[in-house]
Amino acid sequence: MIVLWASPLPRDVVLEIYPVAGITCVIVAILVAFPISWRLQRERNRLAKTVHDLESAHIELDRRARTDPLTGMLNRGAFMSDVDESLLKRIGGAMLMIDADNFKIVNDTFGHSAGDEALRLVAETVIAGVRIGDICGRVGGEEFLVFVQATDTLSVVAIAERILAGVFNLNFEPEDGCRHQLSVSIGVAINSADQNAIAMMSIADRKMYEAKRGGRNQIAYSYGDPRASRVRLA
Repeated sequence: MIVLWASPLPRDVVLEIYPVAGITCVIVAILVAFPISWRLQRERNRLAKTVHDLESAHIELDRRARTDPLTGMLNRGAFMSDVDESLLKRIGGAMLMIDADNFKIVNDTFGHSAGDEALRLVAETVIAGVRIGDICGRVGGEEFLVFVQATDTLSVVAIAERILAGVFNLNFEPEDGCRHQLSVSIGVAINSADQNAIAMMSIADRKMYEAKRGGRNQIAYSYGDPRASRVRLA
């Protein structure tokens, strides 16, 4: 019996070769092929890990490109793109423009860290107030947009009222023992799928300013016709 050690196999692995016709050739072939196969598998594993890491990095970059870093909501570009995609599928809906009332006072009085916390609380309330399938985004400093996949007025206004009440009832304490009242004004454009995201946002924006002029902490909405207006107080 001949005992061989074949690098790069571990030193405790040996191959036994018996000088019998036919068997010797088979074992020699294994002796040559096994290290090559082992190296190939190692390279396959390394390549698979590299591909996985690249895919994960791509997903993370895409998420960052579409996401507002403060609130985790969609940013303006991603929001508008997703809404236009829904409208292209002939999915009717309503646009809610939500703006935090007197937000400058929060920043000026308590600082920008407190302002950021207030925005996160408002964003969480908006997300909690909508349904699965609705689209939420932060599109400005203290401005948020929601695309509700519904066109019946009662359902849409109910969502807006839920957000309005949720923000008003937030327990926001920028300093210990100091509660600051938060509120939002909401403009709503209710329409079918014959408008794009920009057109709907323009109507909702006008309605939001109408709610501001009406005293804030309220909803102004339109039944498809931008001239029509209804105001509901919180």
